[in-house]
Amino acid sequence: MGTKVKISANFCVFNEEDFIYYSLKAIYPFVDKIVIAASDTSWKGNDFQIDRSLEIINTFPDVDGKIVLKLGSWKNATEHRNFLLNVSRTLGMDYFWVIDSDEIYVKETVDKLKQAITQYPNVINFYCAWWTYWRSFYYRIEPPEISTFVIGKIVPSFRIINVRQPSSGKTMRVDTSLHHYSYAKRPERVKQKLRNII
Repeated sequence: MGTKVKISANFCVFNEEDFIYYSLKAIYPFVDKIVIAASDTSWKGNDFQIDRSLEIINTFPDVDGKIVLKLGSWKNATEHRNFLLNVSRTLGMDYFWVIDSDEIYVKETVDKLKQAITQYPNVINFYCAWWTYWRSFYYRIEPPEISTFVIGKIVPSFRIINVRQPSSGKTMRVDTSLHHYSYAKRPERVKQKLRNII
């Protein structure tokens, strides 16, 4: 791969004030654009009070002008992520990185994923392991989810077909892992998340 590829990190956001700052901070140095689609309602249409997510995003120190914020509402995760994908296509990105607002990447994981992208340009879909934490940063569920989709190459046929499942294409599992804090939130937040997805 002779030229530098352009990578966007893509966030679906609705009531993510607990971890969105830390998730953005962790990925910010390593991508070309951060595309955020912030919804004014949950996927299930539940009447939740809106939290401080937008305030946190708008005050995040975007020193390199990477953040692209879009506002709207989407019926489900699939529609939400394909909207992000379309924005990334318009921005001329080469790779589409799916990041939940409660996922944290360490540099070692980012380096391994970016190295895989560089070394295997014919691969379309990249996966890695996923450590899920329970109630705090100190307790994680064993074993990890062994294979979670994280990055897709933006070829014409690429899209999200179901929640986080990509369309078909050559696949590679990278030997690394991300940290998922969805269930390390306050109990009321966990209940809200479950009501939004079930």
